[in-house]
Amino acid sequence: MNFSPLIKNFDLITSITPECRYDGESDFIAWQKKAKAKLAELLGMDKYERCDPEFNIEYTEECEGYTEYRFTIQSEPGYYFPSVMRVPHGKSGKQPLMICLQGHSNGFHISLGKPIYPGDEDDINGGDRDFCVRAVKEGYIALAVEQRGFGECKGIEGSGTNCYQNNFRAIMMGRTMIGERVWDISRCIDAVLEHFDFVDPDRICLMGNSGGGTATYYAACLEERIALAMPSCAVCSWDNSIAVKRHCLCNLVPNIANYFDMGDMGGMIAPRKLIVVHGVTDVGFYKPGVDKSYAIIEKAYEKVGVPENCYLVTGPEGHRFYADLSWPVVHKMMKD
Repeated sequence: MNFSPLIKNFDLITSITPECRYDGESDFIAWQKKAKAKLAELLGMDKYERCDPEFNIEYTEECEGYTEYRFTIQSEPGYYFPSVMRVPHGKSGKQPLMICLQGHSNGFHISLGKPIYPGDEDDINGGDRDFCVRAVKEGYIALAVEQRGFGECKGIEGSGTNCYQNNFRAIMMGRTMIGERVWDISRCIDAVLEHFDFVDPDRICLMGNSGGGTATYYAACLEERIALAMPSCAVCSWDNSIAVKRHCLCNLVPNIANYFDMGDMGGMIAPRKLIVVHGVTDVGFYKPGVDKSYAIIEKAYEKVGVPENCYLVTGPEGHRFYADLSWPVVHKMMKD
């Protein structure tokens, strides 16, 4: 008899009914509290130590149409990461913020529309990945955050990403790379609100594509200061994404399939705004799994009485962002 453990494991995942799936009848707020606690546990969010952020502005530069700040933050003892913020000219009062997260690429300079390494221009021009450029044009403060394992925070010399070994080390300590990225996003929000009084604390938004979309989704589940989340090419059932296709190890959260499928997690974001973006021909996150996940999300938003606060954007191509389709939804939801 031929036996494949890979097939057996896939069958096991597809047969699981997640333990923390909302049943549709019980108290939703109580479920949400329990679900967030379990997700935080799975991500290893108790393994971090708050510390002095040692916030440091490295430069301020006046550019055409915006002012650019580059600063560094210590998110836990000994770990510093850079961010670049662009503030549109001609604005006054409290302004909305869009935090921008690149996926697997050479770094957050892609979000800034500044190619450095070979292939960067293709990343920018082939998928609307210059998130900060577009956000400023749309009237938002844009904040590019360098994620762990990418760009300047990859821990190795040269360009590219370094998720594999970093995630192994995280798991050995009871942590996950997704949890580390979520932690950094929260600490970055702390720093921005403390040091820039023109950022509107009620209009903090978060977006990202691929690995950046994954971090966006998980962060929005746990960080309630995020008013709108826009994960792209990331939200999809396990059996149509990371359980069936080869993906980076940074997607791994040990034991998560026993508690949540990805659609279940969307209920932790409700009633805050959620825009799920995907490409109809994305072969890493298949459309049937996106549709299945979004149907679960819709039910959660209907349960809390705000079905208008979630939206599914379907792009006509593959694994990329779709700015022209997505930004009108942002403005509608945020009532800009």
